[in-house]
Amino acid sequence: MNTAYITSFVIGGMVLLSILTMNFSISQNSTELALQRNMKQHVNTVADMVSHDFAKIGYNWMGKINNPIQSADSNKIVFMSNIDNDSSNDAETVTWTFGTSSVSSTSNPNDYVLTRLIVLGSTTINKTDITLGVTKFSLSYYDTVGSTTPMSTPVANPEDIRQIEIEVVLQSKDKFKATSGSPGRYITSTWHKRFSPINIQDN
Repeated sequence: MNTAYITSFVIGGMVLLSILTMNFSISQNSTELALQRNMKQHVNTVADMVSHDFAKIGYNWMGKINNPIQSADSNKIVFMSNIDNDSSNDAETVTWTFGTSSVSSTSNPNDYVLTRLIVLGSTTINKTDITLGVTKFSLSYYDTVGSTTPMSTPVANPEDIRQIEIEVVLQSKDKFKATSGSPGRYITSTWHKRFSPINIQDN
């Protein structure tokens, strides 16, 4: 058999294999980048909702609400606010709760529903179940602005709270596998912020 023919066949096979490997790698990188971008968009959506509500704790049309935080725990908070800026001066009860029920449409065992509930009197104004891959919604409370020691939860005296620190972690609903034989991993996006709502500060 012609040695040159065999050599060219082997080289051609190696080049083809390299091209296929490179195409697979590009495809996997594109998939990972798309998942990362998607998770970033999701975490920004949650962050916008949280920021809107927490900045308005204790707000009312005619002035602040006294002792607006009704209860405060590590994964649940209940507070008063004129959240829709209604000139009637009626304040709603706003509740954020995490981890009471898992999301059934995902393979991620840490994926739980984050719920935002707004009630006026005994009437539910709005209830939003956020199912964007939230795996952590952690609340920490401080009785002094800038303190590094969080208050014990559930907070015994919510009226002492001056700052609220929130960490939100979102993960993809399914694992990303770089190779067919790999165990895979969840694509993660994190958001963290410490709030100092003006209406819960000392006068």
